[in-house]
Amino acid sequence: AMASTQASARQYLASVGELAPPVPPGPPYGAAVARARCIIGKESGGLDIPNRQGSGATGPGQYMPSTWARHTALYRGATGYQGPLSLHSLDHVTAVMSWILAAQPSVRREWTVSGC
Repeated sequence: AMASTQASARQYLASVGELAPPVPPGPPYGAAVARARCIIGKESGGLDIPNRQGSGATGPGQYMPSTWARHTALYRGATGYQGPLSLHSLDHVTAVMSWILAAQPSVRREWTVSGC
């Protein structure tokens, strides 16, 4: 497969459905994951819901679609993960948010909840 597709065996087998797609790398341990879980809890209670004030933010992390696209691009670039990432998945949001909070602490201001 590698000679004709330039894909690794794992990538090829996943692309033809013989292997499950890769799981996104887990969140970093420590303060970043705890902070992400706190923000998610205060923003949505961990639920996949639209913003109550109608801002356009949605999902467990109350991401704006443009912010989610920016954060996932940074996450993919740093981790090499190329599988699915949905702003509606609690696991995906936790992984991306905790990574971004650890890698770029200044982005904390993008969430307005206090106490995290």
